[in-house]
Amino acid sequence: MGRTQGGEIVSDALRGFDRLKSWVDQLADIHRRIRVGRGRRHRQEALYRAGVVMTVAAWESYVEDVLNEAMAALDPGPAATAGERTAWVLACTSAKLAAKKFNTPNAQNVAALLDAHLGIDIEPSWTVNVNGTAYTAQQAKTRMNKWLEIRHKVAHGGVLPTDIAWIKSPSGTPRLTLALMNDCRDFFRALAQQTDIAIAAYLVNRFGLLAQPW
Repeated sequence: MGRTQGGEIVSDALRGFDRLKSWVDQLADIHRRIRVGRGRRHRQEALYRAGVVMTVAAWESYVEDVLNEAMAALDPGPAATAGERTAWVLACTSAKLAAKKFNTPNAQNVAALLDAHLGIDIEPSWTVNVNGTAYTAQQAKTRMNKWLEIRHKVAHGGVLPTDIAWIKSPSGTPRLTLALMNDCRDFFRALAQQTDIAIAAYLVNRFGLLAQPW
């Protein structure tokens, strides 16, 4: 189960997210190291694209891992009847299979996965503040889906979407920047944290766990 990290108790899944996020942090550090002297560096967008792909991969991994971790927390214990234990094992198996098949971690798919196996409505928890910008749950869902759209285009070698205003340069050209890469990283970290908190509280309140699961 989870451990204390930075003064907060987090799931192992969130700790895993942070390990993967550290690779994106390294890309930002590489950017700082190569950005010396005058002039614009025209090849830096490769770093930003990689950072977005890695961040969304970390989010997908987090969702899969936190589902399995939550299911494990529902272990009925040695006092359970044979029927209760069988039901739990079957539920865990179903969740693991669903996690293995899970992809495209947009808002709808994440919400559906967690609802199907935990019975939680996770979307209301997605109210986040990222680098001074506050998002309602609906705004966060929209932002998440746009990042997924960007990731899809990048991962498949396509051009960036032309209908997303916040990735456009002053001249109107879609592009990625260091600030956008960092925003993507911080946005999904905030979503993972809120998801972590919501699932922990739900397991305690809905299933009567005697202690927080992480």
